Amino acid sequence: MPALLIDSCSQLKDILKETDTLIPHNWLISNLECYDTTGWEGCEKWARRTLILTDEELKHDVYLRDMQFIWGVFSAIPKEYERRDMEKYAYPALENISYMANRVTPQHPMAFLEISVWDGSHTYICAHDKGVLQAFCKLPYDVIDLENDNRIMNRELCRIQDTLHHLIPSVSEALQTTFGGNAGTHCFVTKRARKFPLKKWRKSSKPYTKRFLLKDIGSNIRIGIHMTKNKNKFALTES
Repeated sequence: MPALLIDSCSQLKDILKETDTLIPHNWLISNLECYDTTGWEGCEKWARRTLILTDEELKHDVYLRDMQFIWGVFSAIPKEYERRDMEKYAYPALENISYMANRVTPQHPMAFLEISVWDGSHTYICAHDKGVLQAFCKLPYDVIDLENDNRIMNRELCRIQDTLHHLIPSVSEALQTTFGGNAGTHCFVTKRARKFPLKKWRKSSKPYTKRFLLKDIGSNIRIGIHMTKNKNKFALTES
């Protein structure tokens, strides 16, 4: 369980409070979109897409303003690394299929913790050491084991692979070799589907429809799939 999904994005202040006992670190912030960029001292920097801040600088602004973040990847990097060390590697991205993998870890090679705010709707937290995440599990929010959720989702995606040949023969041949036995490494699910975690959805007795966007990374083929559950029976249709 070195990755968590929190079904909200308004709790960054609470998340940061749980990092006080971690090793000294700075923050590399990428893919940033913040809705509090005017009218207060120091606000201009939050209009940028990329920032490198000390832990004290980040916490000062978040504790002061409790800003609304729509997008952003916050990578905690030990203090011994300087800016030029961080810039040797690609900055972490949000549109990353690794968030759907069975094993989710920070993207930047120097980061030991990553916090990702997604579309103003939910937050991912991942680390190399699962012990780092223990405090976050106790937050008073809907905290989900992301990797377990991904394993369930990936099993369903592999089942979709087996159905594609009969359901959508015109594209299934191209997709079959891509999905193989590990669909989660080659496709991702639309944010709309992720807003309602599969864990809850599977337990519910009510009929639900989830929309998936399956993308073949090699050929760039995209297929919209509706997976409908009614009385614990699944049906697949192309959207």
